[in-house]
Amino acid sequence: MGRCFVVMGYGKRPDPETSKVYDLDKSYRSVIEQGVRLAGLDPIRADEVVESGVISRQMYRDFMDAELVVCDLTTLNPNALYELGVRMALRPRSTIVIAAEGTKVPFNLNQNRFFWYKHSGQVIDYDGAIAAQQQLVKVCAATLASNEPDSLIYSIFGDQLVPPHWKDPTPEPLKAGANSSLIKASHSMRIFVEEAKQRNAWDELARTLQVFHEDADREGRTVDDWYTQQCALATYKRSDGNGANTDDLLLARDIIDRLHPSVSTDRRRRVPHRPCIRGYDSSLARD
Repeated sequence: MGRCFVVMGYGKRPDPETSKVYDLDKSYRSVIEQGVRLAGLDPIRADEVVESGVISRQMYRDFMDAELVVCDLTTLNPNALYELGVRMALRPRSTIVIAAEGTKVPFNLNQNRFFWYKHSGQVIDYDGAIAAQQQLVKVCAATLASNEPDSLIYSIFGDQLVPPHWKDPTPEPLKAGANSSLIKASHSMRIFVEEAKQRNAWDELARTLQVFHEDADREGRTVDDWYTQQCALATYKRSDGNGANTDDLLLARDIIDRLHPSVSTDRRRRVPHRPCIRGYDSSLARD
């Protein structure tokens, strides 16, 4: 299951233009959280990040890594506006902007993928919540399937801009003795992963990452958890882009089990490296 990061204000807040008060936490629980789950994604808000350390650091990492970002601009929370700008600077697509009807959204944001939902006040009524959920599910599916940029920055500059990527940390075995070829190979692999995701080349990505894991097993190297997560994602989506194939879904679950998610609340917890991914026919990966 891919991750959807949610950007919005918290608690009860008034609209700066109308003074109408909205309970944004209830909007999140009744509309956004439910709609994102129905779309097949795992929603997370900044206040739900439980890792120790500086919370903003983890938040900005999620902006980079999240498969989808949903931003609710109801009440025009300044932090939400800023965080939306950060996401659109980092990623050309897969960002959805929503707001309660009547919100005076800045002109530039109206040009992006956007929808309004009806909200009666502090508590959104049942019918309004269901309608908004259904609308959000459709927009999530359309956004993930689209190759067109929804960031104004990338819409203007197009191919002149290249989205940033994380620099790989130096693997533990290489800190004492330099092996620049392995560092360079790992850096190139991360670039390949991001490019393959942009092309929706899920089968190619799944096979390549399987070989990447096998080579690391054979050489006794530790694979960063991020690559295992990407391998699971690619396997989940490779059949038809939405994980409908049961065999691929089960195999993706086996892959993500390498990270022991059921016993950890730390989203980037390091675990002892386990050998080759179960159930995967490695001979296919080398065709």
